[in-house]
Amino acid sequence: RRIQVRLMQQRSILLPVFLAVALVAAADEPGIKAVIKGAQPAAEQAVGAASPAGQKRTCVGVEMVWCPPGRFMMGSAADEQGLTAAETPHETTLTHGFWIGATEVTKALWEKVMGSRPWEGKSNVSNEPDSPAVYVSWHDARAFLSALNEKTGGAFRLPTEAEWEYACRAGTTTAFCCGDDASALVEYAWIRENTHAPDRKYAQQVGGRAPNAWGIYDMHGNVWEWCEDRYNPYPQGPVTDPLERTTGAGRVIRGGGWQCSPGFCRSAHRDRLPEETRDNSLGFRLMIGADATLGLPETFPFAEKTPSASVPPAEPELV
Repeated sequence: RRIQVRLMQQRSILLPVFLAVALVAAADEPGIKAVIKGAQPAAEQAVGAASPAGQKRTCVGVEMVWCPPGRFMMGSAADEQGLTAAETPHETTLTHGFWIGATEVTKALWEKVMGSRPWEGKSNVSNEPDSPAVYVSWHDARAFLSALNEKTGGAFRLPTEAEWEYACRAGTTTAFCCGDDASALVEYAWIRENTHAPDRKYAQQVGGRAPNAWGIYDMHGNVWEWCEDRYNPYPQGPVTDPLERTTGAGRVIRGGGWQCSPGFCRSAHRDRLPEETRDNSLGFRLMIGADATLGLPETFPFAEKTPSASVPPAEPELV
């Protein structure tokens, strides 16, 4: 019995050693490599072009959603209710996947990065930290991104207009991410129909409505969102990775806002504003390239600034 006990004890000690040696010896086999890679933390794995849409990753305190490369019909269908002449349908190909913010940039995040409250003292504004940062111009948004990138080592930017619509549609071809029925939009968006009660005439807390099929919130309504592009008429034929940097009047805004009717919040609806515009229904969301999140910490790697009431003047590089 004593001999049996000792043998069992020795086996219990040596078995993990033998398994470890065997695993190392087999590490060159493709199947084993896949198992080892799969055991790594998800935040440290690159996301391939074939990875399904909707994967999520938290970077510097911001939840980001994966949008794979793809092709879609940008603009409105000929029979879409509310369409405008500016929404000419055209095939658009995005050759690179990207991560987009699951929600709009919040007041809490803005204060952490910029140490300011540009919305303070303004009308029709909520002080809820998890509501969108508003009263930010296109230049303010760019200054925020520059500060965030400097502090985190990231490469965050505004989405292009094509990237924005692709993420908003999330594979759909209808007027809204939830279909063509405008009455159903109140379940997915903060719009005039559910914010114009006396105590709700302002942008609401992000993520308070249902997300689209890829898990992205508030692409319809809540606040208009700045895009990188200058506003220009659409092309008549197919395009690949479109971005208008040089010509055009004003910058593109997308999504509609809390004071809008459903027609202004359609996936294809586009508008423009001068770059210096600030308003209580105007904000933005983050975007970052496919593998640019690798190595970024999940939480804030920097100390918060002490908030002040004004936005310091910023002179971002024009594009």
